[in-house]
Amino acid sequence: MKQLTKGPVSEGPIKQLTKGPVSEGPIKQLTKGPVSDGPIKQLTKGPVSEGPIKQLTKGPVSEGPIKQLIKESVSEGPIKQLTKGPVSEGPIKQLIKESVSEGPIKQLTKGPVSEGPIKQLTKGPVSEGPIKQLIKEPVSEGPIKQLTKESVSDGPIEQLTKKSVSKAPI
Repeated sequence: MKQLTKGPVSEGPIKQLTKGPVSEGPIKQLTKGPVSDGPIKQLTKGPVSEGPIKQLTKGPVSEGPIKQLIKESVSEGPIKQLTKGPVSEGPIKQLIKESVSEGPIKQLTKGPVSEGPIKQLTKGPVSEGPIKQLIKEPVSEGPIKQLTKESVSDGPIEQLTKKSVSKAPI
């Protein structure tokens, strides 16, 4: 055991480079604060839970293969969180400050996204189904492409102007 700074060092193969106690196990502590058991490297302040986790910023990290790059907590599961705000379970990448519901969703702007294969590029909610929304208004269910600010009813309709279109394949 090599101790380079003030503070007690517990038993085990531990090198302590800063102030503060270090728990047992193969742990290297480079900053202030306690480190729990397990193969964990802590580079910033704050506790780290057990498991193969690398914590690069402040804030707790839950168990599982998670990399946390910001100050908010991340729920369990294979999630990478790049911005503030919680992320639910599942294969989700969150690039903004709002939460994202479960499912294979990529959200690039503010606002919640419902379940299903939806890509949301602007503000406003998107209903379920294979819909691409390019403007700020909501789009109803069905294979619809909306290019303007008006809503479109159900059915295979492409709307290119600001007027609404009634149901039917027109």
